[in-house]
Amino acid sequence: GLVARARAEGAKIVCLGELFGAPYFALGRDPMWLGLAEDAGNGPTVTALRATASRLGIVIIAPLFERDARSGKRYNTAMVIEADGRVLGKYRKTHIPRGANEQGEFAETFYYGPSDGRQNPGSPRILGANPLFPVFKTSAGKVGVAICYDRHFEGVVRALARAGAEVVFSPAVTFGAKSRRLWELEFLTDACRHRVFIGGSNRLGVERPWNQEYFG
Repeated sequence: GLVARARAEGAKIVCLGELFGAPYFALGRDPMWLGLAEDAGNGPTVTALRATASRLGIVIIAPLFERDARSGKRYNTAMVIEADGRVLGKYRKTHIPRGANEQGEFAETFYYGPSDGRQNPGSPRILGANPLFPVFKTSAGKVGVAICYDRHFEGVVRALARAGAEVVFSPAVTFGAKSRRLWELEFLTDACRHRVFIGGSNRLGVERPWNQEYFG
């Protein structure tokens, strides 16, 4: 429904939030949440969003919890879906946080690992020579993705810009005073330095049962 509203307002591309299909479960270590991981090729989330993209004629970037069918490994993965419903490829989060700040814990390494760069073998719609940071040639422009913690590493946006990205989307789930201070500063610096548009999004409000507050 929100994608349809965005399309009605004239949007040509939409990036959903990091791990948008569920609460942010990495505030602790609970193996129950491992069962949420799904196939990124034909799982329920990507299947539904491919139909949505085709029906509305809009490019969708969908960050989901992926379980690789071959290896069984889990990743925090953004699927890039063209406006005709085709999957152009995927970006797997490269930098995975483990630690805590004054508000809570990030236990992401318990649930998924970093990208190994083997995410888009032979795709003709991928730009750039660095397989870790692909750029997608979509009908709405040349798009790169840097998921949450990736934004703290200056080389990520540099690699995407050098590969031809015009806009970089950075879906995130973050909280705490330090993160809030850096939120706009890092995006502004990278956008100016590398001459790209950057769209950052963070969760807003709280989610039960953790009641962790996200600043949006």
